[in-house]
Order: sequence, then C-alpha cells, then structure tokens
Amino acid sequence: MAKFNATDSLLVRAMDYAAARSQALTANIANANTPGYKRVDVSFATHLNEADRLPLTRSHEAHLAGQREAASNKYVQEGSTTMRNDDNNVDLEREMAFLVKTSMFYDAVLDQYNRRLACLRAAINEGRR
Repeated sequence: MAKFNATDSLLVRAMDYAAARSQALTANIANANTPGYKRVDVSFATHLNEADRLPLTRSHEAHLAGQREAASNKYVQEGSTTMRNDDNNVDLEREMAFLVKTSMFYDAVLDQYNRRLACLRAAINEGRR
C-alpha cells in the first residue's frame, strides 16, 4: 500500500495489527478443544511500538533508502486462566466476539485509508481538467 505521510503509515500499521490479531483469534478458535492450549492475542500498543523501532538498512550507499519493514507480531499468551479441566482457557463465545470486533476495526481503518486515497485521486483528477 502506498504511504504518503505519518497518518497513512499509522493506518497501515493498524490494518497490520488487525490482520495479526485475526490470525491469533482464529488459532484460538481452532484450538478450542486442544488439551493444555492457552489463548494468544496481539497487543496493539506493542505492535505499534515495535514498528517504530525497526531500523532502515541499505546494502550500498548509492541505493535508495528503503521503507520500514512490517513489525514482527508480538503474541501474548494468557496462561493464568483455565476454562476447563484439561487446562485449556479458550472461551469460544469470547473469541468470536473479539473476532467480530477486530473485523469491524479493520473495516473502519480500511475505510479511512480509502477515503484518504479518494481525496488524493480527486485532487489529481481535478488538476487534469
């Protein structure tokens, strides 16, 4: 995705977070009946902070400066609770609710990103007339 300023970069990171969280939540749902499985989640603040600290590198001084790489996902395991006798702590209803909430968050961020691109397209197209 094209990034033009800090706001666009933040929107892209928010979408990356939502995608990573969706993967973690679907893994929790898939392992709901696995004995001893502990649910995992992704921290939004950790995700954004990690993305800010990644260094930019170039292999030669004549090369163009690269863009920041995507942040590595920090999965947090919740091991202090237990839902059943087999030490599994996945609550399917809770995971499904979190998955819907994360999907709605992703859709809202994507809508904002698309609106920003639409404004740029409008400015470019109006300049052609």
